[in-house]
Amino acid sequence: MWRFSLVLILLLSFNCATAQEKTVNINGEEMTLNIEVDGTLDLLWNIIDGEYRYFIEKDAAIAELKNTEKNGDYQEEYKKTLSEFTADAKIETDKVKLVLYSLRDFTNKYNQLVDSTYTFEDKKARIRTNLGVFGGITNNVYTNNPENILVPVLGVELELMDSNISPRHSAFVQFRHTSAKTDYDYLSAQLSLNYRFKLIYTNDFNMHIDAEIVNFYYSEGTVNLVDENGAITGTEERSGFSLKTPLSFGVGMDFRILHNGFITLSYNDFVSLVLDKNEHFPVDFTIGYKMSL
Repeated sequence: MWRFSLVLILLLSFNCATAQEKTVNINGEEMTLNIEVDGTLDLLWNIIDGEYRYFIEKDAAIAELKNTEKNGDYQEEYKKTLSEFTADAKIETDKVKLVLYSLRDFTNKYNQLVDSTYTFEDKKARIRTNLGVFGGITNNVYTNNPENILVPVLGVELELMDSNISPRHSAFVQFRHTSAKTDYDYLSAQLSLNYRFKLIYTNDFNMHIDAEIVNFYYSEGTVNLVDENGAITGTEERSGFSLKTPLSFGVGMDFRILHNGFITLSYNDFVSLVLDKNEHFPVDFTIGYKMSL
């Protein structure tokens, strides 16, 4: 456990510089927005009440980019707004999408057209990597655990996501290790490939569903030998590697505590579409820390 605490302290010591922000007041609503593009035409955005909102600013004039729905059709008002703000340059808005990567590309192209000295970093592909560590307890509900013994679990997770195109979706690789106890001689080391969907996705809080797709694991422990009448006749030491597709599901929450760091809470693998659980209620809770690399 001391090793987990040491890693957590080291991770907490890293902190990236705060991104550029700007506070604006639009129609009486005060908002703090991220400055995505800074040029003749500025692109500003943030996640407010769980919704992505985008703004452009030029010569002290600021407008929100909207795409309202009416009778099942999207009105695409943002294209008209972009055209009005960029009327002094020959640039098309037809193919612009109301997502960050497309708006950023459009804004950068406009700024280059009207300012020959304008330069920018091309960020079409924006894969973000998160590294997390965690610890908790589990009753290994998909194994033979007649006394429902709780054992400690420690692990590390590497998450990959595209914050431009699909920020609510991510894939992650996770390593978990459970320890044996005197009254429950079973330990395991698991390496799994997983999928995550964020039901709630904001700057400071996420709530997500996790799905474990593939699991490669090593286990060792003592199992009871049972005769045809169900009586225990002895024990046997067993160990080995296995590869399974458990299709198990869990839920989790992330709470921002630093600019690039979150406290994570998870209830893991409480139901599986493939594996049979034992007679006990699933218990697998972890708490950890996750940071953006």
